[in-house]
Amino acid sequence: MMACMDDKALAAIAFELYALPFEEFVAARTAAAKATTGSGKELPAAVKALPKPSAAAWAVNMLAIHEPGMLAQLAELGQRMRGPRHPSTPPPCGNWHGSAAPCWGPPSAPPAPWPNARGAASAQRSRPTSSGPCKR
Repeated sequence: MMACMDDKALAAIAFELYALPFEEFVAARTAAAKATTGSGKELPAAVKALPKPSAAAWAVNMLAIHEPGMLAQLAELGQRMRGPRHPSTPPPCGNWHGSAAPCWGPPSAPPAPWPNARGAASAQRSRPTSSGPCKR
């Protein structure tokens, strides 16, 4: 098991690596692992084992480092988007009947028609399809 000092060293190296431009990560990780060879076998192996971030994870890292206020705003937006929705907006599973029933069952009543461009209700309305766990 790594000593506490090695844990702190690994954390510091990881912070530096994950703050780099995306395309520089692998070369910098290799260089950091080589630079730590004098401190035993565990730290260089731990540095080599640090995974390259996905593009999405890298983008979030950049926001956290360079624009922490923006990251906080995005987190707040995510919370608001999980809140109540406009009645005409389906939940993520496409359950249009508005009940708390599981979204994988059939709707209890047909949905109201969408108004067309002139304001009159159209007879047909297409439902969103779901590629997730919600089945119809």
